[in-house]
This record gives sequence, structure tokens and C-alpha cells, in this order.
Amino acid sequence: QFTVETWIKADIFDKNWQAIVTKGDNSWRLHRSNNTQKINFAINGGGGADNINSQTDIVYGQWYHLAGVYTGTQLR
Repeated sequence: QFTVETWIKADIFDKNWQAIVTKGDNSWRLHRSNNTQKINFAINGGGGADNINSQTDIVYGQWYHLAGVYTGTQLR
């Protein structure tokens, strides 16, 4: 169980699945969701849901507070 959070102000996303905060590809990560303007929170080996997308699109030049919560079985 944990929470990871950060503030970002993106000028541009220039890669699919671009990393924001990670503990590697095989643990947990906050990153760009493929080639969209959404943020994805993903975890490997969690036993429940393994990823979730933001509801809001990131608009370049604006500040966002990102938080991913893993309850032990669910991502939020």
C-alpha cells in the first residue's frame, strides 16, 4: 500500500508512455498514457487492477498535481 504524488508542468510530451515518476518498468509508474494527453498509473504484481487512466487531459503549460494510490488491491 502506498501513494505516489508529484506536481508537473509539461511543455510537451514527445514520447508514447513518457515517464513522469517511476520505480522501473516492472514495478509502479506515473506516465503518459500511450500517445494521449492523459496520465496513467500502473503497477505490476498488484493482484488487482494493474492500471488506471486520468479523467482529465493534460494541457501544456499548466500545473497539475498527480497522485496515484495503491490500496493493496485497487488503484486510484
